Amino acid sequence: MVRTSLAFWRGLVVVAQIGIVGPGCGQNGDGTPAPAETPGAANHSDAAAEGGMTSDAVSEPGDEPQNGQTGSMSEPECVFGRDELCSIDLTLWTEPWGRAELVRAECSHAGSSDYVPSCHCTLSVTSLHPPREGRWTQDFYEIQSYPESYEITTYPGNRPQSCSEFARTTGCLYCGSEFPGCSVDDPQSCEVICADMALRYDKELQKSFEVTSRVAACSDRNRCQYVTEIDGKCLASHRSDVVAEKPELDCSSSNEQLLEHVDEVHEYCPERPSVACATGSDCPRGLACNEAGECVTCGYSCASEMTGRPLACPGQPACADGEFCINSACVRDANIACVSFSDCADGEWCLLSGLDATSARGNEGTRSFCAPFPG
Repeated sequence: MVRTSLAFWRGLVVVAQIGIVGPGCGQNGDGTPAPAETPGAANHSDAAAEGGMTSDAVSEPGDEPQNGQTGSMSEPECVFGRDELCSIDLTLWTEPWGRAELVRAECSHAGSSDYVPSCHCTLSVTSLHPPREGRWTQDFYEIQSYPESYEITTYPGNRPQSCSEFARTTGCLYCGSEFPGCSVDDPQSCEVICADMALRYDKELQKSFEVTSRVAACSDRNRCQYVTEIDGKCLASHRSDVVAEKPELDCSSSNEQLLEHVDEVHEYCPERPSVACATGSDCPRGLACNEAGECVTCGYSCASEMTGRPLACPGQPACADGEFCINSACVRDANIACVSFSDCADGEWCLLSGLDATSARGNEGTRSFCAPFPG
């Protein structure tokens, strides 16, 4: 099983950057400038060509880095003056990649760094290209062939304030702000969300783009720099960038002017609109009400009563009456089984069942419980 999102799209770009044409989008979601990616789009989380967080070398099995990147930024990507080291293959963007369909949907904490669960949507991806032998990196592991079909997992909702699943070029397939929430207590709570995610992913895999490489060179900082024109919009990026997060630039500018934006990023997901409140009861998604009358994330506890119950810090946003803040969400007293990991056994953490963004308060079914923290 391959986690999709930044990673997959990233992989496809890596393939393009090392001059190898790979099979399809959809296993690890990232994006880079002119390059394309490797099979597997995904999070944090987790099919479309996006980034390429890799060094010039292909990692060997067993040497996978532990920091989530395939190459250290302290290591040179290229040698100044040898632009061929930054050569790319744009084929992965100029033709459709394949088809995707939903296999299963699950609400889970697994693979997440959050205390609130997200949807895990397993998709079956069939490539439009025949299998081929070759070397490419997928999820930081070396693979020796391009499969004709494979499974990926997308994670809508795993980045509540940002993009959960990236597009092949710029933009976002699924913003965290769209996520209505899911509950580990409801086996069907992700079925509609994952069906929608599968349709978006399938549509993205079938796209083709008009792509031109304007710059693919090694800078005096020994980093690859790219200016790539995609469907009339220009992107300036490094090899380690996620293309989906780059701003779309005016192609009438010179390459030198475009490269001035090489370090810029752009958030394509809109922020949730602010909500006014008098008390926490007025706020959606288990939010609290602050002194300015705005719904915000609740704060932490500062002390404990004689009973051992934590007390909210003075001046912090207040939950509604009969609620307490756990893991940055307001939870009803009747649904609290733990407040922090100290209430749980060794190796367990205090997690939440989920929040519902479609109901008034949103935390009616939210409960806290002890469970092994997903690794």
